Amino acid sequence: MSNVSNEDFFFNVGIDSMGFYAPKYCVDLKELAEFRNVDPNKYLKGLLTKEMRIPGPGEDVVSLAVKAGQNALVKGNIDPKEIDAIFLGTETMTYAVKSVSNILSEILDISLNCVTQDVYNACAGATLAVLNAIGMINNGIINKALIVGADICSYKLKSPGEPTQGAAAAALVISKNPRIAAFGKKFGKYSANIYDFYRLPYEEYPVVFGKYSIDSYLRFQLGAFNDFFKDECSLLPDFLAFHSPFAKLPLKNIQNLLKKRWDIMKKYCLKMVHTNLILLRFKKKHLKT
Repeated sequence: MSNVSNEDFFFNVGIDSMGFYAPKYCVDLKELAEFRNVDPNKYLKGLLTKEMRIPGPGEDVVSLAVKAGQNALVKGNIDPKEIDAIFLGTETMTYAVKSVSNILSEILDISLNCVTQDVYNACAGATLAVLNAIGMINNGIINKALIVGADICSYKLKSPGEPTQGAAAAALVISKNPRIAAFGKKFGKYSANIYDFYRLPYEEYPVVFGKYSIDSYLRFQLGAFNDFFKDECSLLPDFLAFHSPFAKLPLKNIQNLLKKRWDIMKKYCLKMVHTNLILLRFKKKHLKT
């Protein structure tokens, strides 16, 4: 019998509640393609995307974040006064020096005795905010944190990036003894200084190099995968979730991992087949009874 337990792999810190908000206004990508004289399949099949959400009149990162945060608190039946840290992850800068998280604390009626911080980082802002919260909660610095990821992504009209833009916010309440999921102690890390995507100061739209950006995405995902499974890691995850600038990219990533890391992926695939067979037998047994 193995002496390995869940405590060896997981913190007693995780997601206690979650909330989400997306604007009600959207652009149908089939209609956009026809308007741009582009084959609709370039968007629908090439990106695997059907629509993009756009902010309504008066909506900004603050309002998106407030609604997502409020949803997370209400769904978890959590008293706002229990929150003692608010971290906002975004790449949509609202103020040069003022923190949006301070505004959230006031609107959501959260205690003044809380830590507030905005984490500005392309794509990874909310993930880095989550890592901050895990460390602080695990070390007893804070007890419960509200993490909000909110962005309004916009590209120049008629540019290749136009059909991949959008607006939304997601919020997590993180604490000990979580009701939804616990965070693992091990994760894959990979970062480097590249210029596939950036926006210069005072510029309205970002610059993106499509093929180079996709190649970089696959390379970085592979690097993080390698880091996670180094030293013959015995932990096989139940689910694989990937950052998704557009829906087709995670599928490309799975294909890349199956091709280049089959020695590990076959173990994962066999585990899934075994789990599904057990579930199928369980269902058949209980259907008969």
